[in-house]
Amino acid sequence: LMSMRDTYYELNYYTNAQLLVIRKEMANEKYSSSLLLLLQSISTKITEHHLKMAVRSCLENVARQCDDITEILGINQDVTSSVQELPRAIKSELNISMTPTDSHYLTLQQVGQILRALKLTLQDGVENQRRFSGTLACGKPNLISTDSSNVLRAVLSIYMEDPSSPLPTLEEVLLCDHHTTEEEALLLFKRAIKDPGFKRIYCLVHAEKLSYKVADN
Repeated sequence: LMSMRDTYYELNYYTNAQLLVIRKEMANEKYSSSLLLLLQSISTKITEHHLKMAVRSCLENVARQCDDITEILGINQDVTSSVQELPRAIKSELNISMTPTDSHYLTLQQVGQILRALKLTLQDGVENQRRFSGTLACGKPNLISTDSSNVLRAVLSIYMEDPSSPLPTLEEVLLCDHHTTEEEALLLFKRAIKDPGFKRIYCLVHAEKLSYKVADN
């Protein structure tokens, strides 16, 4: 999982539990309103049509790879049975499900490819460099301390440095409380560290409300 997150930056928008939901719904080609809401982190422009096209393109690519391999090996059954006869090493390379239960889920690699394709197709303008104020150091962690009643206003002011930039997106800000998990906090840091060109601004808000265990880790 960590290797896939390193390869496909877009996977870092989601927790393990959220990825499980995405993998299942995409595999069954059932696109609920909840799934589309989750994918707003990829693009606010995303529609069911965009998602269908991206998923089908990915699955067709896998099918073509299976056809090529089975032709080379001289296996003349249909694609489904042919996949079961492929050597384990080749299955692993193609990232094809190895067990019957896995057939109900897309692989992490397939989901990563779909999310990346959607992001490249539906650029929101957020990809443009956000303007950092003179008090912030780009590419480095910054600590801002303020009165508790002024926290949200302070966060918004960071993103209002450039009036033409959009409001902060779901993946840029994590509002913490005692229910915030270690995974959620780590994913925010991972998104920030892996952000290509440090184009965005990531904020961990109300860090003082994190549980002792999460804060300590």
